[in-house]
Order: sequence, then C-alpha cells, then structure tokens
Amino acid sequence: MNKKELTAIILSTIILAFSFTLINLFENILLYSLIFVLVILINTFGKKLIGEFANLSTEVKLWEMRRYGLFGLFTKLGHPQKDFKKPLPLGVLIPPITAILTLGYIPFLAGLTFEVKPMPAYSARGREAFSKKRGGGTGLYRFSEATEWHIGLIAVGGILANLIFALLGYLINQPEFATINLSYAFFNLIPISELDGTKIYMGSSLVWVILAIITTISVAMTFLVL
Repeated sequence: MNKKELTAIILSTIILAFSFTLINLFENILLYSLIFVLVILINTFGKKLIGEFANLSTEVKLWEMRRYGLFGLFTKLGHPQKDFKKPLPLGVLIPPITAILTLGYIPFLAGLTFEVKPMPAYSARGREAFSKKRGGGTGLYRFSEATEWHIGLIAVGGILANLIFALLGYLINQPEFATINLSYAFFNLIPISELDGTKIYMGSSLVWVILAIITTISVAMTFLVL
C-alpha cells in the first residue's frame, strides 16, 4: 500500500466518521474513526487479496466522478456519457452532504473506489495462454488488460470481506463494528458512478443481485434487532 492510498484512506475515514457521528454531535468520534479505518482496511485488503490471485495490482483512491451520467450501469445499457472538465470529489462531498440533509440519520457511507493494473506475470501469462484460446494476437499487452469480470470479482472481494467481519462482529458482541461493516458494504454496492456496485454489476448482474439481496436483508435484520 502506497502513500497515496494511505492518504485517501485517512481522509475518507475522517469524512465518514464526521458524517456518521453528526447526529450525536460528534460524540465518540475518535472511537468511530478507529472503527471506520478498520472497516475500510478490511474492504481494501479483501480487494487486494483477490487481485493478487488474479495477478492484478489494485490501488484504492478517493471516489471521483469524471463523467456525466450518475448511474454507472447506464453505460452498459448504452447511455451516453461526457467528461467533466474537472472530476467531482464525490467521496469528500456526498457523505457530509447527505448527513446534513438528513440531519445525520442517513449518511452515505462510501468514499473510495479502486483502479486495477495488470502485473508483469499477468501480462506474460496473457500473451502465452489467452492468445492460443482466442485466435492469437501480437504484442505483450494484447491480453493483459483486466476484463469487467476481473474488476467486478475484485470488488466482490471487498464486499464479502465486510460481510464476513460484520458476522464476526456480532459473534464477538461488537454490534457497532458489525453495523458499520454492513452499512459500508450496503452503500458501496449501490451501482452509481465508480463505486463497487457498478463494477460488480458490469462484471455480472447476477452476482450483484445476489450480493444486494444478502446485504439488504442483513441490514434490515440489524435494524429489527436494534
């Protein structure tokens, strides 16, 4: 993990903790900052673990919107998009704005996205193996780019990591930790812009539906218990 990623994680932690504790006038903000940094790291390392298996380098960054057309899934349906002159820093803007507009009741708990780059081993294997299966091709990078399926699978790794640790949180009687893991997974699954939900949907709409159902039911059960 490089300095750029650490900076993005720290900034997102501060913003999400601020947004989450707004309703209680920032009571226990240091405690929730610690929880959020753990939740974000769980999500990040879940993605990096899957990326390692796929020989893909994963780098997290602040959530930005670079194109018109808020719902990223519209791209898959043929919705035209245009570039902004400057990207909108949604990871900085959306959580506090939603917290303020809803008086702290519904903060949007998502602030990071990720990029994927092929490792040298992936490039070499791509030229060696995939060229035989798909009719050949020249050039080292012809089959080295990650597909939508690869990117979606990496995003699934982060969501599943949060769901697993949410279950662990309940088992060890840490409901706040469990709830924030669930909430983080829920909001990141929304298929807008470059969030994980868009990447998963673009890779496999079926996988996205299954994860969305599991996460939504888990969140609903949490509110019923509380």
